[in-house]
Amino acid sequence: MKHTLQLAAGASLLLALSITGQVSAETQAVSASNGKVELFGGRIDGEGTFNASGSYTFPLASYFGAQFDGLYGQRDSRGIYGAGGHLFWRNPEYALIGLTASYLQHRSTDLWRIGGEGEIYWNQITLAGQLGNQSGDLGDDGYGRINAHYYLAEDLLMLSAGAGRFDHQTTWGGGAEYLTDLGGLSLFASGGRGGDGDYFVLGGIRYYFGTKKSLLLRHREDALTSTSL
Repeated sequence: MKHTLQLAAGASLLLALSITGQVSAETQAVSASNGKVELFGGRIDGEGTFNASGSYTFPLASYFGAQFDGLYGQRDSRGIYGAGGHLFWRNPEYALIGLTASYLQHRSTDLWRIGGEGEIYWNQITLAGQLGNQSGDLGDDGYGRINAHYYLAEDLLMLSAGAGRFDHQTTWGGGAEYLTDLGGLSLFASGGRGGDGDYFVLGGIRYYFGTKKSLLLRHREDALTSTSL
């Protein structure tokens, strides 16, 4: 896994440098410092959950940016705590390539993750994925997920579907997000089930801070669609 990640990182850097040389110098990885906060809840594996999370995204250079993520919540009356971050190259017209790391604790169980991530943009479609290694009280294992996002209307709605691999199980899911006319306020929901038949259903509200723009542009010029947690 270690050598695989090193090769992937090297190939990603070469690709990033290649694309960087072909585009306008005015294109930015992050248009300006921005953030988002969200409140969401529902049920996971038959247990009730309620969470609050947030992200802060900022530019480092023309083609590079960073994002910090934080999470606090309750599941089955027990606390959930998490923190993580992203370091990435992005051209909003083409793609994103980055590294991500995170720490999560629930029921005194620690989970550490480090890996790579990428996104490809084509008109109203975004393909996104993550791949890496996790360690902690659950043991060492690989993890990964892939998602496809389709923006039915640039200013209004996003539908997404994807699959992930975690703790030797495959999880399938989908979701939607609707950006309202109330500043940066959006409504979102997601659901799915794992390989053992367990399910999750979540919904909540999200608020984006920063320049007013469409949902598609917020996801390609500001905060990332994926989280490190």
